[in-house]
Amino acid sequence: MNLSYKHILDSLQFRWVCLIAFTLPLPIKLNAIAIFLSFGAWVLKGNHIIELTNVLKTKYVLWLWSFFALYLIHAFFSINTHEGFATVERRASLFFLPFVLVGRLYARAELKGILFSFIAGVLFSFLICIIQAFYTYTQHRDVGAFFYQELSKVVGGGAVYLACYCIIAIHCVLFYYKEINKFLAFVLLILLVTFCILLNSKLMLALLLLSFMVTIWLNFKSKIRYVLLASALVATMLCLFIPAIKQRVVVELSSRLSVVKQSTYQYDTPFSGTSLRLVLWKFSFQLLNEKNAWLTGVHTGDFQDLLNTKYKTTGLYTGNPDLKDTGYLGYGPHNQYIEILLSMGISGLIVFLGLLFHISKSIFRNGNYLAFATLIIFCLFFITESVLSMQRGIVAFVFFTLLFSNLQSQNSEGYQK
Repeated sequence: MNLSYKHILDSLQFRWVCLIAFTLPLPIKLNAIAIFLSFGAWVLKGNHIIELTNVLKTKYVLWLWSFFALYLIHAFFSINTHEGFATVERRASLFFLPFVLVGRLYARAELKGILFSFIAGVLFSFLICIIQAFYTYTQHRDVGAFFYQELSKVVGGGAVYLACYCIIAIHCVLFYYKEINKFLAFVLLILLVTFCILLNSKLMLALLLLSFMVTIWLNFKSKIRYVLLASALVATMLCLFIPAIKQRVVVELSSRLSVVKQSTYQYDTPFSGTSLRLVLWKFSFQLLNEKNAWLTGVHTGDFQDLLNTKYKTTGLYTGNPDLKDTGYLGYGPHNQYIEILLSMGISGLIVFLGLLFHISKSIFRNGNYLAFATLIIFCLFFITESVLSMQRGIVAFVFFTLLFSNLQSQNSEGYQK
């Protein structure tokens, strides 16, 4: 192939990868188009033998492909094969993204460009959300338009996912703080923190506070450290006076955890986020016992059907057809570790934990603060959400971990350009 033509495709692949990063916080279809374009550039480039060799030398990719293979195997064993293979389709990035993110060695300047494209995408989604919120407010005079799911729905919903992206973007800014204009860094941090607060995810707000406290502790000394820590705590307390945030915190603090012990429920049984998750986890363990499926799980195509049946038999609210409300039908375990255990058993969970262990070991060896912070965010996120069951969750996790694998590969012997 002509070298200039190959160079053009190589450059295009980099730009499409930047577009993947930019569209992560935007509607899923845009992100899917960016993935398709980047993979298309990889195919047309024709440098397949060298890049496939690089991919196969990255052990983390083999873990990802093993995990993807488990989804494929369980799709065949599922009674609901349609849902089983739909699950495989949603996780296709496990298979395809390694080719465009690991096959080619990205220069450090390119990695920085990819990450700043992601920051730009988060800020662009913030702009869209705020414009829509102001418009909604002028129509209905409801300040709820500026918070949580009402704020995020214009870009496809998932306030907690957008908040997660905000925190990763904040760490990106902090990671490159010494290399960019200080005023620009300050403005970026203010905007990202504001967006995260408005998105009003309890877990992400806690992670936001923890992130700043760790950053302050590591980068400042003596009295300044304690002044900044106190300021962060005071700012957090002030946020609790915002009615929308205060209400969600109060609901959680007043959780009636006794409902977890109930064997049956009513349509109006009061749940908080915490108590509902505990009930869903209880149901998941009950299904594993009832089906004797601890080793292999109940399969990826069937676990949701079994949970829906459990909701119906225990009296959990299943919606009002007249209002097109499905209640709790379709609710997964809201915990990635438990969902994998339920759907693929202990064997699947071992592969997933092995995957996390391998990338964490690689990150520790590399000593990259940004990679470490991002991995911790995802591992904690997995506790309260089935992140890998959502397209915007699976793509983000695979994208960032592969990007950091590429960074690690720059120091590896035998990696070919």
